[in-house]
Amino acid sequence: MRRLVWFALLALFVLPAALPIPGHAQGCAMCYTAASQQSEAGKKALDAGILFLLTPALSIFCGVFYFAWRHR
Repeated sequence: MRRLVWFALLALFVLPAALPIPGHAQGCAMCYTAASQQSEAGKKALDAGILFLLTPALSIFCGVFYFAWRHR
């Protein structure tokens, strides 16, 4: 359990440094135009929403990876 907490804290500090600073759309014209026409508060809300939706998926991935690595 102690290793899991250590790994989670490490990922929490390393992950933001690995993410690119400018967030560009991945080629979807509708996403790009919708995001570019937002106000500054709307852009911040979109960024927060992306991180909010990324958290459960990343947690599940790290949990599965940890248990697979632990029980190999």
